[in-house]
Amino acid sequence: MANNATGQQRASTRNETVRFRQELGTIAYDRIGLGEEALKRMAGLLNQDLATYYTLFHLYRKHHWCVQGPQFYELHLLLEKFYTEVDMHGDLIAERIRVLGGVPISGPAAQQQAAYIEVEPEGILPLRQSLEGDLKAEGEIARRLREHIQAAVELGDYGTEDTLKELLTAVEERADALAHSLERETLVALDADLS
Repeated sequence: MANNATGQQRASTRNETVRFRQELGTIAYDRIGLGEEALKRMAGLLNQDLATYYTLFHLYRKHHWCVQGPQFYELHLLLEKFYTEVDMHGDLIAERIRVLGGVPISGPAAQQQAAYIEVEPEGILPLRQSLEGDLKAEGEIARRLREHIQAAVELGDYGTEDTLKELLTAVEERADALAHSLERETLVALDADLS
């Protein structure tokens, strides 16, 4: 496999020399018989997903901390459920990358750069704007997961296909819950329509 996975590369961090056992973007082994090019492609796509999941994790965590208003308690708990689930699913993605022989992207700056959703600016946005941003992020994740499922099918990587389908279902459920939370009060609208 890739010769820079042998640990011969060196990098400098804070005046220390580090020897990598394996570098990001390399494949160390093919234990599942897909071939190095297929493994490298899927590991790269999964690293984009992993980076995005941890960007989403931080968004949900921030919104959990900063939620206010009459639905505080329900939304506080819902957002906690979401960030816990996203963290768990990020771990599934990282574990799958390792099965493929790759290296999971783990540094916050590298994750932010590789993610396909944006980090929210610092500060507290209006709650509706935050939740709308979360819903938009979930929609983008669903779109990308579908593309990555198709790539897994084309490459014959049915294990990754199954993993991504499980994640897609959870994304769709979170998006549905967010959409319901963003609805205007239906009883008020109904009462206004009847008068």
